[in-house]
Amino acid sequence: MYDDPSTLKTITQIQAMEVPDLKALWLEHFETMAPNSNRQFLARRLIQKVQIDRYGDLPACDRKILEKLANDTAFLKKQKTGVLSKADALSVGTRLVREYRGIDHEVTVTASGFIYQGQPYRSLSAIATKITGTKWSGQAFFGLKKRKAA
Repeated sequence: MYDDPSTLKTITQIQAMEVPDLKALWLEHFETMAPNSNRQFLARRLIQKVQIDRYGDLPACDRKILEKLANDTAFLKKQKTGVLSKADALSVGTRLVREYRGIDHEVTVTASGFIYQGQPYRSLSAIATKITGTKWSGQAFFGLKKRKAA
């Protein structure tokens, strides 16, 4: 049921769309303007909407559990500036995504460090240096702390 060809085709088409087409599809599905121009966000949310329309939404009890888990996560506790404070910890399983030179780089937090491109790393700085080729603060690169004003 969940792998019917028409749904898979629709999902594949959405994944290949550019921002203007995603915004038009957003207007069609949600009857409102798209909230931003982030291609990845628009595509993921539209794919979710297609799946909900075709297969139904999660039961209310499951949605409540997921909302509670999301609200209890330290990662979501942000300062007014929208950056993590030093007291906040990254929960195991958290995914950090940073676009750099047109490529999305995804890092997953593990109990012993981080995973990037299937390889374990002990620090975000090592990953940021690998991505950029220059020495970087991993927290700054992934937007977890404010940069100092010049």
